[in-house]
Amino acid sequence: MRRPEQNLYDTLKRNKPKGCLIMRVENETQPGMPDVFLQFKDTGLNCWVELKVATVPAKLDTRLLKKDAFQKSQPGWHLQYTAHGGRSVILIRDDKKNLYVVPGHHIERIKELSYYQMTTRYRVGDWAEAFETMGEDE
Repeated sequence: MRRPEQNLYDTLKRNKPKGCLIMRVENETQPGMPDVFLQFKDTGLNCWVELKVATVPAKLDTRLLKKDAFQKSQPGWHLQYTAHGGRSVILIRDDKKNLYVVPGHHIERIKELSYYQMTTRYRVGDWAEAFETMGEDE
């Protein structure tokens, strides 16, 4: 049986726009490195993507992500990579199929945000908007 993040990857792949290269990375030598690498042919931009699956909480003021949603090394990886000009995001899909695209340098902030705050700041409407957001040049 596939894990929820593997299913999210499958859905990401099925919904990719033309001209987008997607590579799943299983890396045990670089702690904290994200799950997926994207490259957009038209713009030449690339983006590392950390996949997360969440359950919508019963209350709007409850966190969407659990406190232990990230490995210890993941925040440091995202912060260091983006500080050097790289682009990374956390792509979250909840159990109601809502999508959230969070810039990698916001990784520390989102651990504390409520479901309502995540929805108002980072929710995107569909897969096309998710890829557009991931492929934007900040």
